[in-house]
Amino acid sequence: MQASIIAELQTARSNLATLGAPDRRVLVARIQNYLQEYREDILGHVPADRCVWIERLIGSLSIKAPQIASLDNEEFHSVLSEFEKLLVILEDLTSSWDGLPHTVH
Repeated sequence: MQASIIAELQTARSNLATLGAPDRRVLVARIQNYLQEYREDILGHVPADRCVWIERLIGSLSIKAPQIASLDNEEFHSVLSEFEKLLVILEDLTSSWDGLPHTVH
């Protein structure tokens, strides 16, 4: 799923001028859904107090989704770029785990 959403973000950035408001809302919802799935599937075993960062991100994205979708092309491009970077980092972190994430004390 990770590769498909990253490819989707890249395609959207390339075709930004053709994306209408409904397409943008769907894309923002896909990002939010991916983060929620990541929280549940990858971080589901991690104590909630250690996942505040992703919970806040998901909550903020949910609240701000209409505003994000209505950004001008340049700003929306920037938002998509930043989410793409985040998803790549999450994928890199996850792929380097040999099972459960290690706790550093």
